[in-house]
Amino acid sequence: MKYPNELPAVLTYGGGTNSSAILVELIKRGYEPPALIIFADTGAEMPHTYAHIKIMSEYATKHGYPAIRIVRSHQKSKRGGIYEMSMRVKKLPAAAYNQKTCSKQFKIEPVEMSCAQHFGHGVSFCNIVGYDFDEIARAEAGSKKQTLENAKNWYPLIEWEMGRDECVQSLIDAGLPLAGKSSCFICPNMRPHEIKKLAIEHPDLMQKAMDLESVADNT
Repeated sequence: MKYPNELPAVLTYGGGTNSSAILVELIKRGYEPPALIIFADTGAEMPHTYAHIKIMSEYATKHGYPAIRIVRSHQKSKRGGIYEMSMRVKKLPAAAYNQKTCSKQFKIEPVEMSCAQHFGHGVSFCNIVGYDFDEIARAEAGSKKQTLENAKNWYPLIEWEMGRDECVQSLIDAGLPLAGKSSCFICPNMRPHEIKKLAIEHPDLMQKAMDLESVADNT
């Protein structure tokens, strides 16, 4: 099956439940393999996310799809990832200051670079986005501000009327483990219970987060 407008497709894989369900459903529904499946690595993802990416990459190649390509920003100022950059500049991630540059710097820009390298500059492609049927408002807002250069966004989960529960069930039916929440371990938007869980399950990462807080200039 072809993608909308018969464009080459890129699955911007987020490492969570929705993007994993999309991958499963594309295979199950007979879509041709996308040109790229890309995960933009901030360098500070949770261990369960890295583990799940490996599982899903193996699932993709088993079914004739490309392996998940893990990409990072190549800009010198961002070398090493968001944690290393934050330690160098002695600042918490941008969300702590009510800014929204984290996604652009560490998610959007690396994906744009990879797409430009693969397709060439100025070539349109179908960008498969993981908003589900419970997030129609987010998709509508996102459609008004194009995030990736030359991309035509497609929201298959909305088209297929799959909400969060249906995404979870899709993974279960495929015999795959659930993804867990995709998030940086230094994300300022973490909730108290998530911070407590981090401290219990990954005390080394909790210590790194505390080290960053201790050196950050919060003025």
